[in-house]
Amino acid sequence: MLAAQDNYRDRVFHFLDVIKGSRNCLIVTHNNPDPDAVASAYGLAHLFKTKFKKEAVIAYKGIVGRAENRALIDVLQIDMAKFYKLNVKKFDCVILVDTQFTAHNHPLKSPPDAVIDHHNIIKTESQIPHVDFRPEYGACSTIITEYLVIAGVDLTPQVATALFYGIKTDTRDLSRKRTDADVEAYQFLFPLVDRESLAKIEYPKLPIEYFRSFYRALENTELYDGVVISKLGDLHRPDLVAEIAELMLRLEGARFAIAIGFYRKDLYLSFRTEAPEEADAALVVREIVGDMGSAGGHNVMAGAFIPNVPVEKRDELIGQIVERLLSMLLPENKKLRKSKLV
Repeated sequence: MLAAQDNYRDRVFHFLDVIKGSRNCLIVTHNNPDPDAVASAYGLAHLFKTKFKKEAVIAYKGIVGRAENRALIDVLQIDMAKFYKLNVKKFDCVILVDTQFTAHNHPLKSPPDAVIDHHNIIKTESQIPHVDFRPEYGACSTIITEYLVIAGVDLTPQVATALFYGIKTDTRDLSRKRTDADVEAYQFLFPLVDRESLAKIEYPKLPIEYFRSFYRALENTELYDGVVISKLGDLHRPDLVAEIAELMLRLEGARFAIAIGFYRKDLYLSFRTEAPEEADAALVVREIVGDMGSAGGHNVMAGAFIPNVPVEKRDELIGQIVERLLSMLLPENKKLRKSKLV
């Protein structure tokens, strides 16, 4: 069983007390949800249904673009609603997962009843009845796994598969930012996983635009002494920046990888590093974005969003971001050597 659950038993019981009288529960993820967010919301919906015999609605803003993320939802038949199609006032309980209310990367305008997250704490959210922040954890799915175990809820193969994949992707197979709790949850879930479904999720068919996007990324990637910067231009989906940054960090000699692109009118940035002792990814992106948008993440991976960038200002803004990045990541007295990837 999960040893780490004993440290947080009171938090789970408090959460159950907060939601037990609810008739209609809304579970909201961050915008453009990744597998960890989807799995966490799915796990909580399963808890609500099993423990209280009531259905919960999972909602999000944005898109689920990456093929693996869409496969997670399709293969496991996870019902997710577009937030803008819902009347939030009809729900007497709102839960925010895998982000924080003050992160501003979600559609909620009013504080929810509960927030559960594993990212670096932005601000104390004392006005919310239930807050469970565990920035030391590698995945929010680990927290939700503990909630289910402590609450005495049996996991279906579908829920176990989702939570396992959430941990697997956010910790890169336990190779980055993990705790003993993540390892224990991973090992606890593995025997319960539907292997056939997991294979379909991990290896989906890919659209032709996927390969075109990677071609453009290779053409527009610049190298600066261990710093890899990919300027992607217009994106067919906003989460592509994270996928490109992940790939570019695998380049030999890369210590930092940054991908920048535009989806519609908004700028998206993803930052990855294998040298958090040199630069904390979450702190870097927050410093760069400032009050222009929102940013957050962990010490090894982070993202940022700047809304409503005029077309005529795009190049200038990217230039400013790149300049600030290089000044933060590379020594001032070092002459920069710029080269193209291809």
